[in-house]
Parts: sequence; C-alpha cells; structure tokens
Amino acid sequence: MNQEKLNWKEKYSALILLMIGGFFLITQTIGLISSPSERFTSEGNKVSFNLTELREDLKIYIVVVLALLGGLLLLYRKRLGWIIGLPVLIWYMILTINGIVLSVVMRTFDISFLMVLVGFTTLALAVGFLLTKRARAKYKVGKLTYLPTFLILLAIIAIYFWL
Repeated sequence: MNQEKLNWKEKYSALILLMIGGFFLITQTIGLISSPSERFTSEGNKVSFNLTELREDLKIYIVVVLALLGGLLLLYRKRLGWIIGLPVLIWYMILTINGIVLSVVMRTFDISFLMVLVGFTTLALAVGFLLTKRARAKYKVGKLTYLPTFLILLAIIAIYFWL
C-alpha cells in the first residue's frame, strides 16, 4: 500500500483548521476564567445558567471540536478530516465575506478591513488546496463524499442561526 506523504498544501489547510480551533478554544478559556459570573450564578443550593451565554458558548465549542478534529484527521490523511474540515473552512470564509461586505457598505477601510481580507485570502487558499485533484485523490474523495460534507456545512449554518 503506497502511503503518499502530505505536501505543504494539505498541511497548510490542516494547520489553518488547528489554528482556528486553538484560537477559539483559547478565547473561550480566557472568557471563562475572566468572567464566569455572566454565565451562571449560584445562590445556596440553586445554580442558574444564562441561556443566551450557554447557547453562544455551545456554538463556539462545536466549531472548536470540528476544527480541531478536522485538522488532526487531515494530518493523519483521513477522509473524515476532509469531510469535517472543508465545511469549517467554508463557514469561516462566509463570515469573512460578510465582514468584507460590511466594511464596504460602511466605507471603513482601515486595519480591520485589511485583516478581514487577509483572513479571507488565507481561508480561500486552504479551501482551494483541499479541492485540488491531488488532494481529493489523496483523501479518497468521491461523489458520495460531497453529500456528508454539504450536510455538515448546513448543520454548522443551522447551529449558528437557530441555536
């Protein structure tokens, strides 16, 4: 069995996913440490959770798990990594496109606009690298692989809009 090594393009996509997951995990951890009182309160034997904060945290934790899992599986050359990782990258591309559109509409062409453009370019490259013929062959992506990938993307979108 010929195990072809990952080239820098596949490693780039996997590392971008790991960086996304790591960044949000770190920000969540800092948020939990710095202000736990906003998320829940306790009085005697009674604990109350702020449902809005819990939903927001849940959204972020789901994407953190998907990004870290997708990145690791991509590094181990698993098809499931491609199926999980691509929708996460596409979702963040959609969010950066939203940032670009908002900046253009509001005519705010400052450092934040440049950061969003760099983020979009970074994510577009990662998605493009995973969609190359060589990467699809390496991860054994066939016609039946696109359906679960699309369903995961729809699930991520649904989580963000309805959770």
